[in-house]
Amino acid sequence: HSHVSFLSKRNNDIIMDASPSPSESAPSTPPGSEGGSYDYAKAQEQQLMEERMKNLLDSCAFRSVAATIGGFGFGAMFGTFMASINIGMPMEVPGQQPLPGQKTFAERRDMTMKETFKDMSKEMGARAYSTGKNFALVGAIFAGTECVIESHRAKHDIFNSVSAGCLTGGVLGVRSGPVGGIFGCIGFAAFSAVIDTYFGLS
Repeated sequence: HSHVSFLSKRNNDIIMDASPSPSESAPSTPPGSEGGSYDYAKAQEQQLMEERMKNLLDSCAFRSVAATIGGFGFGAMFGTFMASINIGMPMEVPGQQPLPGQKTFAERRDMTMKETFKDMSKEMGARAYSTGKNFALVGAIFAGTECVIESHRAKHDIFNSVSAGCLTGGVLGVRSGPVGGIFGCIGFAAFSAVIDTYFGLS
């Protein structure tokens, strides 16, 4: 009888040693719930906001607006740079008229420092705005067209950019006539294909 009691007590000790402690058996709490209850409604709302933001960034409207703003900024910088070159080195070629609003060497020689600075600033601002506006138009048409084509085809390949480039070049070139539209389409499409191939976007 004493032998059986010893074995029974020994088995109970083994079972107690093998059982997990209360801290080990407690279920893990969700991230962010330490010190309080986990707010599932708040987590779902945050996830919904992230999905909406992602959809907004992927939308064609947002891409067009971003391309318009970026194109205007790049075009303005490019126009300012080109204007600074033309201002510093006016092209006085015999038989060729200078650029609109651009002063010749003789005209600038008779101007005071203040008049020169004012004239240069005015010319650079006008050139920056004009070039920026053209680049913004190109960016808006190209980005919007490419996004619509890509969404319709559900594919991301070189055909999207080439088609968007052709349409962009055609729209810009058709203002000078049908021939200009055709050459604009071909030129922009070829340029888009080269860019896509070089950077490996397709």
